[in-house]
Amino acid sequence: MSMGLSILLITYNQEKYIQQCVESILMQEAPFDVEIIVADDHSTDTTLEIITRLLSKSKFPYKVLADDKNLGMQKNYQRGFAACSGKFIAVMEGDDYWSDPKRLTKHIKYLDAHPECVMSFNRLIVYNEEKGTYTPQKWDHPDSVENITTAMLARKNHIGNLSACVIRRSAFVKLNSDLHELGFADWMLGMVMGEQGSLVKLGEPMSVYRVHDFGLWSGRSKTENFQKMINHIIDKYDNYLGYRYHDEFMDHKRRLEAKLRKSALKYAIQKNTPGFFIRLVKILVPVNIRKALWKT
Repeated sequence: MSMGLSILLITYNQEKYIQQCVESILMQEAPFDVEIIVADDHSTDTTLEIITRLLSKSKFPYKVLADDKNLGMQKNYQRGFAACSGKFIAVMEGDDYWSDPKRLTKHIKYLDAHPECVMSFNRLIVYNEEKGTYTPQKWDHPDSVENITTAMLARKNHIGNLSACVIRRSAFVKLNSDLHELGFADWMLGMVMGEQGSLVKLGEPMSVYRVHDFGLWSGRSKTENFQKMINHIIDKYDNYLGYRYHDEFMDHKRRLEAKLRKSALKYAIQKNTPGFFIRLVKILVPVNIRKALWKT
């Protein structure tokens, strides 16, 4: 059955990563109508050239929303979403990629069978470029899918990356336009979509989120990100959602504050403890015991 899907590709100066990103789109086995919308925010490197070269051989029709000036991430997203005409919208950011050729099919199959579901997202594989490690998100749910609510998201971001998301456009267009002025990303989008209908997380890891020095979020330290969440983002989102999830947001804030305190304590211990003693502890105390002691 043809359902119609728009793939929204958001790019800006990502020539280092964009080929792998686009190739992961083109490998998708999609038994339904697909269009690719490229919202490039006036890249000054070869990002757009690489995209155009690769898409010229695409089996999917595509449209490039190039511009002669930099719009900024939110306005670029806004015009990208506005250009999408599919029943569903799959988001892809130019430094990420999809790892499963049936990823889109699996999402659309679920969404089509569950019309009450307005947004799906899958488990991530976090690729740390510096360390060269690939780490799947934890999955503790007994089933292959997990139903997620806005309240659950306010307490903890279960999404983690827009490139993991597929959105039902009929629900998305009902959102207030001022959402784009808020500076939203995957977390806020999930919460406002959750007030339109149900959300689901697919347990199969099918997207790779790349952690690198130039990422908008991953390019900052955990401490910087936690402080920004605590001092600015959580309160702003709480206010936007009319304090309907205030208790959950405060739980989130307290959890991040505890992590910051723990991180500061760990740093102080490492700074003030002689190196030979730390090495001795690592030799004598098994790693599982050290982890257990640190969690207490």
